[in-house]
Amino acid sequence: MPNETEELDEFGDPIEDPLEILKQQLIEYKKYKEAATDFKDLEEERALLFTKAPMDLSEYVKDIPVLPENFDLTVYDMLAAFQKLLRRQKLQKPLQTTVARQEMSVDDRMIEVVSQLRNHKGKRMLFTELFKRSDKGHLVVTFLSILELMKLNQIYCIQKNNLEDIEIYLKDEDK
Repeated sequence: MPNETEELDEFGDPIEDPLEILKQQLIEYKKYKEAATDFKDLEEERALLFTKAPMDLSEYVKDIPVLPENFDLTVYDMLAAFQKLLRRQKLQKPLQTTVARQEMSVDDRMIEVVSQLRNHKGKRMLFTELFKRSDKGHLVVTFLSILELMKLNQIYCIQKNNLEDIEIYLKDEDK
């Protein structure tokens, strides 16, 4: 019901106060201005991101060897296996030893590891089979050689289940 002080237009509807209409328009303008500022901030953030259109990498697919499904060994898995090997070696070590220093480079040991894998049945060996000698220098050089061969994609390692030995495979040279 209209107030008695309100004026009515020709249709009997109350006439709105022009000041009230202006206030509503200003409030709405302020909302739009804040939204525009928010969008400008988002635009500036997005301008800092750079994207690149997807490339066709199909020409490289033929060069990538197909690996078994459970090929998810990490460097940490390899380190855990190496620590386990060191504990075993420590337990099997005689109480008194004479240390004869015989230096071997990682490159030389890498060649030996690849040779051992080539000559082994199925071109695969257990991780522990590569560590026949128990001197720490040889163990470290062998471990670094395995990591380097993995990095160079000459071998790959698989651990079928947790706590099982890691199998080391020589990648096919035909490809």
